[in-house]
Amino acid sequence: MGSSDALGERVEYAVEGGSTDRVVAARACRAVMDVLDGVSVRAEVDCFSDVAADMPAEIRDAEAGLRGSGRTGFLHSDPWMAVPVDRSDEAAWDLVRRYASWSINVDLYGTEPPPLATFHDCGHSIVARLTAEEAADLTRRLKGIAPVRPLSEIHEERAVERERARGARTAERRARWRARFQRSRT
Repeated sequence: MGSSDALGERVEYAVEGGSTDRVVAARACRAVMDVLDGVSVRAEVDCFSDVAADMPAEIRDAEAGLRGSGRTGFLHSDPWMAVPVDRSDEAAWDLVRRYASWSINVDLYGTEPPPLATFHDCGHSIVARLTAEEAADLTRRLKGIAPVRPLSEIHEERAVERERARGARTAERRARWRARFQRSRT
């Protein structure tokens, strides 16, 4: 999962909780951006929101600023998808910071792919490739707000849960089959 990085081994972490609370989602996205600030060089922002009806004016302004950022090369046929923002453009980067938790998708990149972080579904799903030090920093920043865990641990837990549920369904089906079989024999 991780790839070698000058700052150490990067591992995928998830910010758990999948908050639909706009304040929590905004704090989580900003915390990830702050932790990765020294290694992020660009972002790609989808300028669409699943929660546009709840969007305050300042966030609508950020969205409009990103949409009108004077792009010349399009990565998608839709000019508002994957809007590229260079980290060196402080004003545009501030728009990304404000809008990240409202966008359907934001990818933060270092000097090479894959993304360092992805904010998906308006901050509901946050995954970041972090060093151990960055993970500790993010955990500290989000203490009491949202847990930060290696994505592989979460996947393993969910696989065990799925297997347990499948076993329970199988046992239930066998019990029903046995009951029908017993009734058919009497």
